[in-house]
Amino acid sequence: HTDPDGLEPDSRSNHHYAVLEVMPGARFSRDGLHRRLQAEGVHARRYFQPGCHRHAPYRDRPGPGPALPVTEHLCRSLLQLPTGAQMSEADATRLGGFIRTLATGAALHRHGG
Repeated sequence: HTDPDGLEPDSRSNHHYAVLEVMPGARFSRDGLHRRLQAEGVHARRYFQPGCHRHAPYRDRPGPGPALPVTEHLCRSLLQLPTGAQMSEADATRLGGFIRTLATGAALHRHGG
């Protein structure tokens, strides 16, 4: 039996992580967005940073190491947003609005609260 989307019940995402990819050419870098979110008290994390190939024992292997351009791109561009009990629906809506405002270059106004 499948769900309304045609997926098997155990194949759906549990939305455990909310990961945002900041694409090349965006108005801000992943690290720039990370700094802005941290300044706003949002506990976002650089996701997939550094890549597994940069950890021991892989980084210490002799030779040039693996050429992993896709992994390197993801290490530079992914940001994990907070989820779960720490985020209410209203918090998630505000966070989305804040990121949208940054992405569009609209003026940011700080409000109390």
